[in-house]
Amino acid sequence: MQIRDGIIESIGHTPLIKLKRASEATGCTILGKAEFMNPGGSVKDRAALYIVKDAEERGLLRPGGVMFVALYSETARRDVVAARAFIAERGYGSGIADIRAARAEMMTHADGTPLRNVAFFNDFFTTSECRDLLFHVQEHRMTLPAIRDFLAANSLTFLGFEVDFRASQLYAARFPADRAMTDLDQWHAFEQDRPYTFAGMYRFWVQKPA
Repeated sequence: MQIRDGIIESIGHTPLIKLKRASEATGCTILGKAEFMNPGGSVKDRAALYIVKDAEERGLLRPGGVMFVALYSETARRDVVAARAFIAERGYGSGIADIRAARAEMMTHADGTPLRNVAFFNDFFTTSECRDLLFHVQEHRMTLPAIRDFLAANSLTFLGFEVDFRASQLYAARFPADRAMTDLDQWHAFEQDRPYTFAGMYRFWVQKPA
């Protein structure tokens, strides 16, 4: 067994798996790179690592700089989680026919239920995007308390969310004392009352003080 020295070193070192049927059909050895076994569960791990490395080598990452972060919300994605559990229970695969069948069955559920609510995501209505939304092998979701604790542990300053104008108005009306809109505990309370506030993602800026 090969042991990697930390998460960073393990990125990209995913196994090659022989695709038996494709190999037999073509008479060639066809291999698939299992990128879903990256630490973040995505081929994007590899790209993200080299973007950061390149920025470091070119001197673009400096003390006092800012970084934009986008993460899935555990609260906003709870209907997606319910739909994935339903899909697994029903035994639907990720092929086009099964995706269409799963969508059709979910649309028979009552309005306001988690399985019907996933139709509010635009990705639900195209097979390729629905596959990524509901049939993804692995997805990491976060809560605002967890983000708050991570930022504090790494001495990062939260600069604010990118949210639509209506959400910012509602937040300001509820928490007028937080004029900078940077109190993550209050944002957490706001999200509990309005769970689809971050239906896209948490999108925010952080800064490492110089």
